[in-house]
Amino acid sequence: MLIRPVRENDLDRLLELLKSIPDSITSLQPDEDYLEARIHQSLRSFYPVINEPGVEKYLFVLEDTEANQLVGTSSI
Repeated sequence: MLIRPVRENDLDRLLELLKSIPDSITSLQPDEDYLEARIHQSLRSFYPVINEPGVEKYLFVLEDTEANQLVGTSSI
């Protein structure tokens, strides 16, 4: 298992993961446009030009590297 920052190419696997779990377990919405925006926001947070801190949001995934599947998420 590997915890790592989300990547752009995780969108489909993240969407699949979120559709497989009950809504009450996560605050992430299983909606492609929403997830794409969250992924891009996270990517910008890791490589920012910060004029004023406070808007950064970091999205991480838990990847089963043997099965090549996402099995969890976390955000800060």
